[in-house]
Amino acid sequence: MRIESGDMRFEHIRKVLKMSAGDEIFAGEENGKLFICRLIETNDAFELEPLREVEQKCPRNLTLAVAYARPVIARRILFESACMGVKNLIFYPATKGESSYSLSSLYAGNEWKSCLIRGAQQACATSIPDFHTVSSLAEALKLADQIAPASKKLAADPYEATCDIWDIDAPESGISLFMGSERGFAESERHALRAAGCELVRLSSRILRTDTAVICALAHCLRS
Repeated sequence: MRIESGDMRFEHIRKVLKMSAGDEIFAGEENGKLFICRLIETNDAFELEPLREVEQKCPRNLTLAVAYARPVIARRILFESACMGVKNLIFYPATKGESSYSLSSLYAGNEWKSCLIRGAQQACATSIPDFHTVSSLAEALKLADQIAPASKKLAADPYEATCDIWDIDAPESGISLFMGSERGFAESERHALRAAGCELVRLSSRILRTDTAVICALAHCLRS
């Protein structure tokens, strides 16, 4: 593995971590193995010599379907999803959401991938969530059933929840978690969620911002 000067990782290793030739650092490849490596400094580059492999726990089988949010919120959702070990990530347009959010360059380009990679780096992990965009909640429900057919389906709704998320055990088969827009679910969406077998759950006695709600829900669903 080689990191050239000018790469932000090169600058991070040298200026932030203050590491140099001979020091050891974690490094790995996307969705591959993780190693402890020795830094070898060459002309304006670091070569990383793998010394030993580091065992990684497989991410829990968690699918997160979340409505398109304003980019600053969506970036944090992407980052935290990778950091916390989400396996599948789906973005969909919500009835009460802003239609312009889905047109953001965040999704059209590769910025979404950069957010996921930074989240995995923060976690010192190599696994990156499988990323999907769909055109409706109905499609998100269908896709979740295809990629995680045995998972328990939950939807965070502070208004019509039947129980607290903390009262629900996280099954080994996994969880498909559905999060609404900044304005919450529309009644038609609640009907679709219930029809698909989703249980509406409460995250808090307070109304949380979308990214905060996602982190709160993931903290429960990904607990050991």
